[in-house]
Amino acid sequence: MASKVNQLREALSSHILAGEYQPGDRLPSTRQLASEHEVSVLTAGLALKELQERRLIDIRRGSGAYVTYDASKRSATRKLTIGLAYLDVYQQIGAQSGGNHPAVLQWLQGLQDHFVLEDLSTKSILYRRGELLMSDAIDQQSIDGLLVTGPISAEEVDRIRDRGVPVVLLQHRVKDREVPSVMIDGLGGLHRLAERLRLLGHERLAMITYQAGQSFDRPRQIAYAAAIRSGGLRDFAPDDLYVVDNETTAPTRAAYREQAERVLDAEPTAVITSDETMASHVISLCYERGWKIPDDLSLMTLDDMSPKSHPIELTRTNSFDVVRDASRFAAALLDRLIGGDEAAKSEVIVVPTTIVEGESVAPPKKRAKQKWVGKLDR
Repeated sequence: MASKVNQLREALSSHILAGEYQPGDRLPSTRQLASEHEVSVLTAGLALKELQERRLIDIRRGSGAYVTYDASKRSATRKLTIGLAYLDVYQQIGAQSGGNHPAVLQWLQGLQDHFVLEDLSTKSILYRRGELLMSDAIDQQSIDGLLVTGPISAEEVDRIRDRGVPVVLLQHRVKDREVPSVMIDGLGGLHRLAERLRLLGHERLAMITYQAGQSFDRPRQIAYAAAIRSGGLRDFAPDDLYVVDNETTAPTRAAYREQAERVLDAEPTAVITSDETMASHVISLCYERGWKIPDDLSLMTLDDMSPKSHPIELTRTNSFDVVRDASRFAAALLDRLIGGDEAAKSEVIVVPTTIVEGESVAPPKKRAKQKWVGKLDR
């Protein structure tokens, strides 16, 4: 059903973004949409709900769904050059598959959704964690605004602003600086995944994430653990997080596999991974061990920035599905900054995530009762 919801949502979204509906226009009812698109009324309702979460429509109980997005406010008369700054690791991962990273394509599409295509040109600015490269790259290019999709220091923000370039952050914040940003609520999604596992009876949970460069620190582990505990799994602690340690490049296949093996050796009843690449290794190792998903192990993935096909449809958050929306919101903020809107200088937008149901989760098998202790090596 998830694919039908996505298809209907994207079809309606494209009409709204193209300006075929004006603010205040009423969309067809769920029954009409179900009939026109040959889907169930439930599917139509879910698609409308996601459009509301993306701030494109407003659902009024007993009245219907009304368009709130105003396509006429997109830039239509100026010629703009927008810089898109992202970590070089995305280029490395994209090159492995012979193209751009899926997330980069979503960021670009979000920019194009807001700015009329023929008026927009984009320039990619690649940088490495912890290096002051973006402001130097800006000196070499003429850009009207900058969308930064990775970690950035306060000093780098200051250097960019000193050059008179408006900047918006996507999925990152800067300590001690008011910088307009758009955040995808990944921790909220993790909370909901943990809550689902708790309701099914799971108590022994491990989460696998990865470290890229030196930006991963204990506060982030604590935030993950807190999100899981808020979902009801009270015994979860930072030491139940397993980290793929890597320096400045994309984690290697061996590093992913090694950490997945350590997790499975600890025999959790459920695993959450921070991306689908790690989920692939968990699935592969389960197959080698003769384990079945979800009979022997429930598996969920938090971040699907690199969507992959799996032998089983994973239960996951829709992080990748909302990347394009987050980029569009960021583009709108950037447009306001370029136009001199003072209120936009401190605005923060949070884009919610939801769970996409799959086939990889089930109640845990009964096992000998024992205390579950994480084994994260420092």
